[in-house]
Amino acid sequence: MNFEYILLILFVVILSIFLYFERKKLSVQGKFPFIYFCMYRTKFGLNWMDKLSKTHPKILNFLFKFGTITGFLGMIFISIQLIIVTIQVLTSETAITAVTPVLPFEAKGVFYVPFSYWIISIFIIALVHEFAHGIASRVYKIPVKSSGFAFLGILLPIVPAAFVEPDEKLMPKKKLSEKLAIFAAGPFSNVIFAILFLLITLFVFQPLHGMIAHEDGVLIGQVLPNSASLTAGITENEILKSINNQNFNNVENFQKIMNTLKPEQEITLQTNKKTYTLKLGQHLEDSKKAYLGIMPKQNFTPTINLITYKIFNWLFGLMFILYLLNLGIGLFNLLPLGPLDGGRMLHETLQE
Repeated sequence: MNFEYILLILFVVILSIFLYFERKKLSVQGKFPFIYFCMYRTKFGLNWMDKLSKTHPKILNFLFKFGTITGFLGMIFISIQLIIVTIQVLTSETAITAVTPVLPFEAKGVFYVPFSYWIISIFIIALVHEFAHGIASRVYKIPVKSSGFAFLGILLPIVPAAFVEPDEKLMPKKKLSEKLAIFAAGPFSNVIFAILFLLITLFVFQPLHGMIAHEDGVLIGQVLPNSASLTAGITENEILKSINNQNFNNVENFQKIMNTLKPEQEITLQTNKKTYTLKLGQHLEDSKKAYLGIMPKQNFTPTINLITYKIFNWLFGLMFILYLLNLGIGLFNLLPLGPLDGGRMLHETLQE
């Protein structure tokens, strides 16, 4: 069994045991045990929120007000994107997914993220998001009653989350600008962290990767069904080295060679395992283009210790996932819908 799936199963089992023994402290909504949402209230981080809100209140006030502007711009952007995708879903013959859940298991309609990446990302994203709401609440003199973590469950607890509980009774007494700043603080902080992780990926990990590994052929990530590659017996994880004795080290040069070939042309393809002779197919989207039927990935050979390289690559991937999910979840929360931050921002604005 995949190591990531073992970690996922252990997580669900340990979490289920913990929630069972702490069940008296849980607040459960929905139809337990079928579809439910449970909250575990704590005082975690409340003192930190108080201290941080008092460090530079004027700077924080400026940042949170700027976050409101960013929040409305993000709301407009994500709403337009959702409208465009909805139109495509209604008019296109091919399947298009408007909103894709991010989960640590592979399934149709799911954006798969390995469990280790997923749980670390969810923890960081939720912590950043809720701490920002809490600090903003304290900046505008609204007490935070509790913090904690929550879980969406279907029989077993599956999707973790976090929350802070400001004193909602004081919220109506605040200025519109302050309420909007509190609601926008969470998504704004996620977008800021997305930019931070992107910069780390581009200017730290990417240059370092170029120093510790070199391009070494094209890895076959997947052999597609009904293709010339499948018929020829080519398998996943083989490394392409040349086509018709034309060598290449990277995906870009591989694509350039492929663009010179024609459908029905017979080619000789060299991998790290053997040499194949096959006749190219016809591309489904362009009948003039040759179709090999593989999903190519760049293959790298490390110049450092293999274990060190794998650890580096894991961290490299984590930085990119943290960028991607912080941005995606931050923008999703700005949708002008129901209980989402964007929905509350729009509701308060329309009520004024």
